[in-house]
Amino acid sequence: MCENIFKVSSEGFLYLSSDPIRFEPVSKVTNVFFDEANKEVLSVRGRGTLGVVVKGEGRTSTFCMDHKGSISSIKFSPDHTILALQRTNTSVELLSYNDGELSLINVQECRSKGANVLGFIWSHNDHLLLVTDHAVEFYQVIKEKSSIRYMKSYSQNTRWFVWSPECQILLLCTLIAPTSATLQPFVFSPGQIIKLPKFEAEMSGSTGSQHGSDGTLLLTERDVCVATLYGHSSVLVLRHPSSPTLPAHLDVYSQGNIIANIQQYARDGIFKKTHICLLELTGKFAVNIIDSLIVVHHQASKSSLLFDILLGKETCQGGIISVYPVTLPSSIKPFSLEEPRAVPVTTPVPLSIPCQLYAPTWVVFQPDIIIDARLGCMWKLNIDLEVLPGHVEDKAQLMGECVSGGNGLVSSEGIVGSVIIDQAEIYSSVFAPISEAIDKREQTEKNESGKLTTHLMVGVVLEYIRSLSGAGITVLHFINELVINGLVKTGQFYQLHQLLQYHVLADSKPLACLLLSLVGVYSAAEQLSLDMLSRLNTAHDEITEVLLSHKLVIQARSS
Repeated sequence: MCENIFKVSSEGFLYLSSDPIRFEPVSKVTNVFFDEANKEVLSVRGRGTLGVVVKGEGRTSTFCMDHKGSISSIKFSPDHTILALQRTNTSVELLSYNDGELSLINVQECRSKGANVLGFIWSHNDHLLLVTDHAVEFYQVIKEKSSIRYMKSYSQNTRWFVWSPECQILLLCTLIAPTSATLQPFVFSPGQIIKLPKFEAEMSGSTGSQHGSDGTLLLTERDVCVATLYGHSSVLVLRHPSSPTLPAHLDVYSQGNIIANIQQYARDGIFKKTHICLLELTGKFAVNIIDSLIVVHHQASKSSLLFDILLGKETCQGGIISVYPVTLPSSIKPFSLEEPRAVPVTTPVPLSIPCQLYAPTWVVFQPDIIIDARLGCMWKLNIDLEVLPGHVEDKAQLMGECVSGGNGLVSSEGIVGSVIIDQAEIYSSVFAPISEAIDKREQTEKNESGKLTTHLMVGVVLEYIRSLSGAGITVLHFINELVINGLVKTGQFYQLHQLLQYHVLADSKPLACLLLSLVGVYSAAEQLSLDMLSRLNTAHDEITEVLLSHKLVIQARSS
């Protein structure tokens, strides 16, 4: 089916970073916390009295704290000048941090009476948000004055929340009904918080789904993540099946437009269900996002699926697009940790310890973080572009998205440069349908900026011809015909002459016959056709027929 194709490999297309961040694992003495905004791991030993070790990419620091009780959450401000930690369910402690030295700024109690603090986030360097089960409270921390200024609050009953520092979006789960959950998003800018329209996330459950005391299905924060997909802030919701025999879905709720002005969020920032990723599996899942591609991990099968919403095929009721996996399930490449040997040996070769992939102790964070707290490792997940083409099932669809202007999976140079599809397949599945669509649109409407035109289509096909020639593959005549028809349609006869003169379009009898048919619109096509037939040296009958049709008997006899 494919010629001179990419190397098909059973090797996985996902791999963990070769230099993971190592930290002290969870133990009876050590608790481990992840700071999603700074992408750092904080190992707290002995409730902080034995030391707190902060490790992130390019950053390592250590400090000690006084023993004032157990810590349930701890995070630095983005500029690492203020440390916030939670010891009780009603307050957050704030400390000034300077090169390992701590000094108390204040202890902020939640304003809502009888409320419990579910957690806190840093939206910016000095802006702190307390999320309680009764309200969202927004504060400014003034380190120089050792004070905290109350700015704003929203009364909102909340079950749990998800925070995305990349999108600057806070998502609250406010209500869970029998078949849906109400999600309330907020968006942040420096010194500002805006409440967006709430929306309903659909739920369906199986015998393995979590249920409340009243039997209502429960949607938990581990089933929801917020990410950016092609410039659109999106909410991804895992929907477990109503029957154990049915596969799960990943629903994508996106905003309709990329919004440059934050003030427009209040009007245009509505999240609507736009895509359904069909997982074709059941069980426990986790989600990562890499360059707008959705990676879904499945623990039971120890495998991962890759989705690109730009490659969605079928449109369901309401304009929702069904998205199938781009690849078959594939495991992350094996990974081993190198440890120094306990006993000295003659050759100082480190001890290689294989890591358990998809371990129950793995925790996934957005967009591409995987942490094993028991092992003491934090990795970044990556896609191997050299191996991925061998796992892509529908390569014609992949190239079709590339031609039609997609910038997702096909924007990766390693994929487009590696996939060479059978020419008949790419002609019938990609070029012919797109050419037909262009013809229909150009006949009925004016061309819009950014739309694919015949002129651009010719350029794409010429680039395809160049790639085939570079790989030593003979270009078939119907691919060349696409170029000729496009050039004639747009009146680019000089370019056509140049392409034929310099043999960019390979000689063939079908091509020569096509040129003869164009004599009515391009008089030079007849001579170009005769020259091509003469170069082929196998078309004497065709040359004679053309000359006789012009009553050139002597030339026909001498041919």
